[in-house]
Amino acid sequence: MATSLTSSSILNLNQLSQLEEINNNNKIKEYFVGVDVGGTNLRTSLFFSFENGSQSEEPFFVSSLKANDTRTLLKALQQVNEEVFGVIGKVASASCIAVAGRLLDNNTRVSITNYDLLESGNGRDLSLNELPKELFPIGKSFFLNDLESACYGVIALSATNKIQSYFNPLWNNESNSSLTADNYLVLAMGTGLGVALLNKPRGSSKFNVLPMEFGHIQLSSLSQLNPRNAEEQRMITFISNKLYNGKHNIEIEDICSGRGLGYVYEWLVSENAELTNLPITEVVKNANLKDDSNEAKFASKAFSIHYEWLFRCAQTLSVGLQAKGFFLAGDNQVTNSNFVQINSQYFYEIFLDHPKKDWINNVTCFQQTKQLNINIIGALYFAKTSQ
Repeated sequence: MATSLTSSSILNLNQLSQLEEINNNNKIKEYFVGVDVGGTNLRTSLFFSFENGSQSEEPFFVSSLKANDTRTLLKALQQVNEEVFGVIGKVASASCIAVAGRLLDNNTRVSITNYDLLESGNGRDLSLNELPKELFPIGKSFFLNDLESACYGVIALSATNKIQSYFNPLWNNESNSSLTADNYLVLAMGTGLGVALLNKPRGSSKFNVLPMEFGHIQLSSLSQLNPRNAEEQRMITFISNKLYNGKHNIEIEDICSGRGLGYVYEWLVSENAELTNLPITEVVKNANLKDDSNEAKFASKAFSIHYEWLFRCAQTLSVGLQAKGFFLAGDNQVTNSNFVQINSQYFYEIFLDHPKKDWINNVTCFQQTKQLNINIIGALYFAKTSQ
């Protein structure tokens, strides 16, 4: 079965030709669909099993589209559905959509956190039964929280011994390229702080994935003898007043997020008359400058605090959950990996500053250093193993 490319096609000519060539040369037996829904982008990919018993080595990326409300998302997915089904002529075996948002109604509905509200309707809520049925068959389609999907992405990399192709140990040079029967944390800073736990009981062949909301817990203060205690208290008070009118202590996410980095820099501006507020992109850029300018110095300080709190969060969770290691994942982490690597010894000392230091001195931090849409990898893995 073939389809023709029109001016309104989602797939470009090259993608459509590749898909037709794959199907004509190998005869697709079945395929799986993985989708990653971010705040503004919608990415779709396929994984194939062929009649000759082989499988595709890498996901086939169908499209990367803009969508910031569910009406636009459904329209785009319907077009992808028509074009892919027009070439393959078969219903997908299973599908999975990774979303930044809360799963509701027994995981059959999701409220997408960063989507726009519409005058004509909610604009954020999406149900499985609204999806086009060829790519998203009833009873074989699933929603995953984005961090949950990232965890399945780590599991998928472990299953193919590819962890070290994308994640490098920041300390405790762990040589294993696959996960062992232990607890691992996955943390990702973006619009918020996502945290999830990977748990593989001893004797089990399967990992359990537990998405959690640890981005909203509160950290204990630095010790009274720490020379940075007074400064940190001023920062916490500034951010608490800004966000909560001083009624609550701040959450970890209020620093460990894109907006959190902005709050830290805004506090530095309030204490240093020579500074002016900057967009987050400029703060990130200035943090990597190799000069003695105030812009570079204070951007680097804001960035350092941003990551100090992330490692203190990882420390708290590693102690409590007895983790063997933790993964810093996501596109932002890849962008920031050089800064983190340069300051790795300092962050290691921050991580070990705990009365139970002996419990965590062998915990390995893996930071993502190579671009990979780990959410799509995880969504595809979940779809394939859901059978």
